[in-house]
Amino acid sequence: MGAPTAFRRLWRAGGVEGRRMDGVTTAFFPDFDAEALADLVENASDLIQSVDLDGRFLYVNRRWRERLGYTTEEIARLRLFDVIRPDHHPQCRRLFEALCGGTDLGPVETVFLARNGEEVELEGQVTLRCDPQGRPRSTRGVFRDVGEQRAARRRVDELLAKTSAIIAHAPVGISLYRPDGQCVEANEALARIVGGPVEQVRSFNFRRLESWRRHGLLECAEACLASGEPRTLETTGSTTFGTPVTLLFRFVPVTLGGEPHLLVLTEDKTEERRREKALVAHQQRLLRLGEVARQIASQTDLDRMLRTAVERACELTRADTGAIVRLDPQSARPLGLHVGAGRIEALPSGTELRLHGLLGRVARGETIRTARADAEPSFAGWPEWHPPVGPMLGLPLSDRDRIVAMLLLGRTPGAEPFDDGDHQIAEMIGNLIVVAIRVSRQFTDLQRLNA
Repeated sequence: MGAPTAFRRLWRAGGVEGRRMDGVTTAFFPDFDAEALADLVENASDLIQSVDLDGRFLYVNRRWRERLGYTTEEIARLRLFDVIRPDHHPQCRRLFEALCGGTDLGPVETVFLARNGEEVELEGQVTLRCDPQGRPRSTRGVFRDVGEQRAARRRVDELLAKTSAIIAHAPVGISLYRPDGQCVEANEALARIVGGPVEQVRSFNFRRLESWRRHGLLECAEACLASGEPRTLETTGSTTFGTPVTLLFRFVPVTLGGEPHLLVLTEDKTEERRREKALVAHQQRLLRLGEVARQIASQTDLDRMLRTAVERACELTRADTGAIVRLDPQSARPLGLHVGAGRIEALPSGTELRLHGLLGRVARGETIRTARADAEPSFAGWPEWHPPVGPMLGLPLSDRDRIVAMLLLGRTPGAEPFDDGDHQIAEMIGNLIVVAIRVSRQFTDLQRLNA
């Protein structure tokens, strides 16, 4: 059934009454005849159908036929549940029972199956037609094809979900502000950077933040909004929560809902700048090491040279205590102690330097680098004349596989441990010490031969 003739038969039989059917008005007007109404319904953009109580189609309009693809002959043989997706059958039966019981269904959602197997998502209104005695005779449905709309909505929802996930997991801080300064969104990364809870960060108004005013951020944000041009600013200081940081801010103007907003990307540059400073400091230490090498080489007296070497080692490694212990390369007995920093001026008279505990380990060729010397298993305590040491760096200095000295560096308890750069500097100075000891020994041997 699909031709206007079928619709006219329904009209004459009372199949179309004066009521609104989800946008299609069939109200009676003196000059609005069945022919005009038939043309209106037949050419409507909605899918319109009339179905008897057995589920047979009494009428479907052109849009219904074209969208679902069934021929007139096929429609004559179909039942309503043949075109409703099977998982919607129970719901549709419940709706039909409610409709026959006098319930106004309101908006109805269902899925029809097109002839080619495509699922067509529909949304619309279903009403009941009764005979003069009030007994149900048929249903009328007017549906809109909402498949594309819902697909678009799903794509938007997926895009929003992806965008939210990107914002939530982005390594940079992301925040969005209205032109009055009120934050409307902020991610967890920004909360971590500034050191506060994300709920509090989202409550901020940047125009009221003293930290923004003090570090020039407010001025930069206002300039960005006024000019419509992005701005960048790096600042070092403390966040609103008191966290010391170096932060890079990128201010980007965006328009949302026809209103200008301010997007702020915040990167924590604290560690990066710290590494840059550490690299510059290390390079300066290496330059200083060249000067130290010339100072050591210029010394003709071995004792003075060793004292200079340990003093410079303490300077370049920021050690609070430093000493060089010379060893007999044959017997490994200590030959002398050369102090360069700390409260040790020299061994108290009559004190024997014993190579046990930590000193014994270094004397046997082990490098010790520890954050707490007193936590080492071989720690045997500090002599009364020795200041306490926390971080320790002990290097055995070898010449042709014989240990000729030990370079010992220490920091006060609780200080930062020695790092790789300190270790590298100490090894370089240690190599200079080995050369100086070798040259001194060769000079002594030469004098002995000439005696």
